[in-house]
Amino acid sequence: MDLHHAEKTQELTATVAAEVRAWCARQNVSQRSLAKVLGISQSSMSYRYSGRTPFTFGELMAIASILGITLGQLLGSDLVNEKDPQHIAEGLDLVAVPGLDPGTSRL
Repeated sequence: MDLHHAEKTQELTATVAAEVRAWCARQNVSQRSLAKVLGISQSSMSYRYSGRTPFTFGELMAIASILGITLGQLLGSDLVNEKDPQHIAEGLDLVAVPGLDPGTSRL
């Protein structure tokens, strides 16, 4: 993993944590109660809340459900709609498919 990728991952982790904190504050859901419902320790929740440890996809789905919102609402439109093709393509061994031009395909 290169430095840019690591920085981008940390930035996204911090952004997700900020969105979770904001939604929990709006709905008066405490960090402690969220940890209890998710079945993780208070210290694990603290690491996630601060952005030092990323939330898992399952945790984010559970949090959205607990808050009565969609995952898209929880993460926010900026994060959901972010496009970073270089970030996605890094490390992938892409194979050309005859007749499929990724630049024009509607897939």
